[in-house]
Amino acid sequence: MSSTGLQLVREKSGVKERSPMAHLLHALNQPLTGLQCSLELGLVGKRSVEHYLRALEAGLQLTSRMRLLVEALREIVDMEEDIAGRGEVLVLQDVVAEIVEEIRPVAVSRGGTLFLQSGPPIHVRADRQRLTATIFRQVESAVSLAWPGSEVRMTSSRDDSDGWLMLEWREGERAETGSLSRAELGLLVAAAAWEQMGAAVENTRLAGWQKTTVRVPLQGPVQAADYVPAAGDGDGI
Repeated sequence: MSSTGLQLVREKSGVKERSPMAHLLHALNQPLTGLQCSLELGLVGKRSVEHYLRALEAGLQLTSRMRLLVEALREIVDMEEDIAGRGEVLVLQDVVAEIVEEIRPVAVSRGGTLFLQSGPPIHVRADRQRLTATIFRQVESAVSLAWPGSEVRMTSSRDDSDGWLMLEWREGERAETGSLSRAELGLLVAAAAWEQMGAAVENTRLAGWQKTTVRVPLQGPVQAADYVPAAGDGDGI
């Protein structure tokens, strides 16, 4: 993936990651500046009709990029509501297993696989619909960004206070457009949704693999003996 792509990833540094909103605002600045420069140059002296047509085409492309970014910003803003105390206690792995089964045909159509490995149950408090939409967006984006024919891995486990869900994929090639793709925007929106649900999201890149780790505070029972594996746990799906 080019350096102009998703920069939510932290590569072995102590620098605090930008928030998803900050990333989107930063990404919005580039096409906005480009559009302003294009319009200003169009007003300098007389130009050929072909020049103005090229300027209009470039302006439309920049506007299209800005529209995608604004849509993502609007989606995050619409999610910003007080959700304290809302929802129910759910087993995270059960929700993940349902989503993996739903997205499996997409991965197979690209010649790849989804591998799901679940540890002890992670009980979280969340609105089921919102949690499902967030995980679906995250996994769907990872499958789209993964190298065709490669494996997307999902692993879950927990410690004494937190549960974690890890998503890993081998990065595919990306056009040098300097803009965020829909899939990359999907990862940012999903990260913002996780953070609004009280989770912490960390992204790292190593040797061509990208990893997103979501840590969530545990709710309810945490005894390993209570765990009943969801269908497909530990299998390549």
